[in-house]
Amino acid sequence: MAAVTHVEQVRFRDLDPMGHVNNAVFLTYIEQARVAFLAEVGAATGLEDMNLIVARVEIDFKAPVRLGQEVEIAVRATRFMSSSPVAAPTSARKATRACSM
Repeated sequence: MAAVTHVEQVRFRDLDPMGHVNNAVFLTYIEQARVAFLAEVGAATGLEDMNLIVARVEIDFKAPVRLGQEVEIAVRATRFMSSSPVAAPTSARKATRACSM
């Protein structure tokens, strides 16, 4: 299955005191991308269809992301379990790759 790309605009509330996107905020970006992915592939049409559990997350941060920049998150299904796709965010990036999952 091909990846679905979701774009998030960095907001002021996403920043840490150094002016970078707080590391924990990337998980929110990933969550939003996962919802967009499920809607795009027709696996979920409403909240009741999105009863997914995140079992593990690993992020390698590579570059800071700042206010006003866009972050692209590519999501693809890696395998299916119990008729549910396992969505795997493959990368979140701006002009240069900010992190990989």
